[in-house]
Amino acid sequence: GAGNYYKEAKGTPWFKDGKRFDRPTGAYSTDLISDFVADFITSSGEDEKPFFIYVSHYATHWPLQADEADVAPYRKIYENTPREELMQARLDRQIETGLIPSGTRLHPEALNAKPGAKGYLETERMALHAAMVGSIDRSLAKTIAALKAADKLDNTLILVLSDNGASHQMNLDRKVPPGVRPGSMETFLNQGPAIAALNNTPFRNYKQSNYEGGIASPLIAWWPGGIKEPGRIDRSLLHIADIMATCLELSGASYPKKFRNRMIIPLAGKSFVTALNGQQAGDEEPRVLPF
Repeated sequence: GAGNYYKEAKGTPWFKDGKRFDRPTGAYSTDLISDFVADFITSSGEDEKPFFIYVSHYATHWPLQADEADVAPYRKIYENTPREELMQARLDRQIETGLIPSGTRLHPEALNAKPGAKGYLETERMALHAAMVGSIDRSLAKTIAALKAADKLDNTLILVLSDNGASHQMNLDRKVPPGVRPGSMETFLNQGPAIAALNNTPFRNYKQSNYEGGIASPLIAWWPGGIKEPGRIDRSLLHIADIMATCLELSGASYPKKFRNRMIIPLAGKSFVTALNGQQAGDEEPRVLPF
């Protein structure tokens, strides 16, 4: 977990290029990571050697922390609209775009989920989480801008996904000290069940559950020079291990020998290059990585 988005927290040391990094207090973690990524892309300059960047953002993991300028626009939305209406509006939009099948309804458990801390700062928590999602959007925009400036945008495959569904956990939640802005570095707020249910719309349950609300994650693929028929929704069932197999096929690389004996369980993955080409990913046999 992040521990704190504005400073190095206990147990969360920062490193850069293998050395301890003295991060500036007050800088937002998402933006710091975004700067590192952009700098790496820029430094690649005219080098034609392919690169792989794994960007593991802390956001939107607890604690809920974000800049006031990012929170304010969302606060106006959430303070005037009931959570149930927000959930229905999101479901309607998902059905309209074809992401979710027509006729899907919100589950009563999600609609009746209880707010964390008995509703304490409920609107603020929703706005903070939305602002943190916005920081990820801003990060991706910066990465794309760096790729464009390096003339590598069209030939770069970008995959965006989350690690799990929204978290309803409240065990580390803390009251905000008097006179302190919720979401600042002096606070530690969690989502709670009601907000997690909103963010998991239309799925049921949360992180640490085997329901869709715990395990289903979006995977957005963007590659102007490689994806056939962009704008499609592919319903192939994929697993995170398939990303490795896909990258190996696209790059023509083999699995690094130095890691083969370090794996306790052989890692099997199935390339989804066919899905990127507009075919069903399930049309081909699973590809097991060589050990």
